Amino acid sequence: MARLTGLIVFGLACSGVTGTNLPSLSDLASSVLQVDAYDGMGDLPVISNFHGSLGVKPQGQNISASVFAISQYTLPPFAGCGVDGTNNTCGGLLYNREPVLASTYQWNAYEITRTSKQMGTPSVQFTSHVRMEFEGNSVLWDVNIEPHRSKNAHNLEQAQASMGNVSFELPALLRQLKTQPWASSVPTDPSQFTRQLVSLGSDLGLLCTDTMSNATSLFLFLGDLQPDQWITPQNPAHPPTATFHLDMSTKHTVHVALVVGPVPGIVTAQAMKLRENHAVAWLAAETQWNERWLSAFDPDGTHYSGYLPLLALPAQERYPSLQETRQPAPPAFYNPDAHPSSASLSGAERAYYMACLTVIALERTNLPEVYHRVYLTAAGNLIAPNLAIGGTQQFFWDAALHGYLTALLDPIAMEKDLMAIAKFDFRTGNGITLDNVQTSAKGPTFYAFNSWAVFSQFSAYLRVTNDTALLGVSVEVPQLGQITVARYLDAIATDWQGYTLPNSSLADYGGDPDSFFECVPTYLHVVAALQANNVWMLQELADLQESQGNNTGATRLRSLASSIVTDLMNHLYQPGKGFFNCLMPNGTLVEMRHIVDFFSVALGLCGRRNATCELTSQQKLEMRSFVTSELLTASWFRALSPKTAKMPYIARPDHGTTGAYDAWVALALEAIGVLDGNATQTVQLFETIGNVNAKLGPFGQAHEVPQDATPPYTPHNLKSSFKTARGMTRYTADNGGSFVDLVVRGIFGYNPPMNWETPSNNNTLGLVASYLRDPNATAFTGALYNLRTPVGCVHLTASTSAKINVTACST
Repeated sequence: MARLTGLIVFGLACSGVTGTNLPSLSDLASSVLQVDAYDGMGDLPVISNFHGSLGVKPQGQNISASVFAISQYTLPPFAGCGVDGTNNTCGGLLYNREPVLASTYQWNAYEITRTSKQMGTPSVQFTSHVRMEFEGNSVLWDVNIEPHRSKNAHNLEQAQASMGNVSFELPALLRQLKTQPWASSVPTDPSQFTRQLVSLGSDLGLLCTDTMSNATSLFLFLGDLQPDQWITPQNPAHPPTATFHLDMSTKHTVHVALVVGPVPGIVTAQAMKLRENHAVAWLAAETQWNERWLSAFDPDGTHYSGYLPLLALPAQERYPSLQETRQPAPPAFYNPDAHPSSASLSGAERAYYMACLTVIALERTNLPEVYHRVYLTAAGNLIAPNLAIGGTQQFFWDAALHGYLTALLDPIAMEKDLMAIAKFDFRTGNGITLDNVQTSAKGPTFYAFNSWAVFSQFSAYLRVTNDTALLGVSVEVPQLGQITVARYLDAIATDWQGYTLPNSSLADYGGDPDSFFECVPTYLHVVAALQANNVWMLQELADLQESQGNNTGATRLRSLASSIVTDLMNHLYQPGKGFFNCLMPNGTLVEMRHIVDFFSVALGLCGRRNATCELTSQQKLEMRSFVTSELLTASWFRALSPKTAKMPYIARPDHGTTGAYDAWVALALEAIGVLDGNATQTVQLFETIGNVNAKLGPFGQAHEVPQDATPPYTPHNLKSSFKTARGMTRYTADNGGSFVDLVVRGIFGYNPPMNWETPSNNNTLGLVASYLRDPNATAFTGALYNLRTPVGCVHLTASTSAKINVTACST
């Protein structure tokens, strides 16, 4: 792509620096967590291999989790293992005919570890490690069987008592869905599959063939330890089993694999190859994942078209301005012999790197229709038949919430994605499916946040890359014809004019809940967040047009924005209360104490660099008080206040009263800093939130905060937030990447325009410094290293006693 071949426009070189280190994947592994915590409603891990993903949460309510089974298996074009509310997982484990259930689990980017309680006679403990073959189509297990030894087991009777039967249940309901809509249900009927034992050299394997598609799966055991007995029942409802008769006085490790492919011949050949190279494949699943992780931060890396900055943000004192501070030393790019331990990461640092890792885990390299690297919305489809959300789906709004991250990491992939999006009508659907590049319908008409989402992605791309040549590229847009990207952005930013009320600048986006949050029945029609989003788009587009010499157009856009601000604050704001109303067609005002209105208004009206805040000091104080007193909990936020009239309890952890969509938390923290005029409280809250939630695994669709489900619906704000299985949430979701945008834009204030100026006297560092939101309002100690800008690689360092300092990476 010619426009991006020379990102170093004005001459600063990019280079690594020396000092502290990038955390490894092991450092970012979750804590060891209890399966039955959170009343059994905590979600269980999902891992990926850059081609697909799998989970271990059994589908349905109150179903115990096996120490061996996998679920939510999605490897386009194949999918299965129970994703429809039934218990059709792939695999199971029995000890002397009793199910071996998981007691604890731990997530790592490349592995899920589950451990059972001690069980049976003789007493043993099972630990399973499951990995996906790196960018491959195999699942790999190591199952460790550890005896609970008796010191006196010497005689024959006791030795005989130490024998036990370990049986693996091996159902594999997997289907090829490439020729079907990805929204179609996965297989649940075992009678649609044939099962047979096949010879794999001197050993056997279980071949399972789908009669409804070209999908074949094969279970096999690797190494010298092979089953003593195979059973393939005639009744398809009963799973095949492979049984080991083992001496339980010694430790055993069973190596298992599941290979998936289109036809038996190919799958069998792959299985034979895996038998010869199992140890290599097992190790590569870890080492190649680590290499991919390191490449995301390497200024000289070749996998991505960009790279991410490194963060040093030590835990802040409660009142950091009163503490003696020092500048943190610049970090090394990576030193594998001296990486920090997990304990040495602050909560904020851990959350930042977990946000990076979350989006990287959703990278796919096997869906080339748009580009050979694309980024999905989520992985893990608990109790949801729509596989697209975890297989090939990219939602506009979700992707927009980490625009800075994507533009920094992979600008070429982002540009390809944006040009694919531009070919669809932004008024309809809510995303694209990346396997066949089609729009995904949302409700009968459109998704109300699409305009902001698409505009915001283009905006982030232009700010980070300064690729203004893109504005002149022509694209065929439905209903608009062949137009330039610049004209396309103008159409998006002014689209609200087609929905305005009579004699008003407020836009009514209709009465379909699915066009908004789905679960909040009165978040409809004229809502504050969308009006504020329109203000932000108009002002940003005005700045762009002014920089291009179109002062008339800029004046027009700013006048429109000013009219919206007036109507928004006069008609929707609740004076003295800090929240907003929704305006219904009959003129009725319905109170709406929602976090999206809070941060959208704060950022839309006050968050622009060098722009006058459109809120009064009193309004800022009221909004700040509202979010702190009604939405903030000990370790998270609630999306909707339980004090909202007639809606004290909405059991959706993303948009309701029982938690918040992960990106809402990042944006709320950024909004708090904007309203405060400094990042002090933002950094302190980020530390607390990261110290709890970033130890649970990757960011997902939402974290839940406990609330009683019966009147009076008491919210338990002092209880910890957790990754929840309620509300069809996804275990890994790209919106969590918004915490990277929080750090770069919200905390360090890097907020450049869409059209960079030419630096005066080649003062590139001064130009970058001028694009910080407020370099004097730091009030924290930290540093952002290796920040890639259009004028070169820079470091940003902050202290409580000085403004943010900008230095070149090469110095």
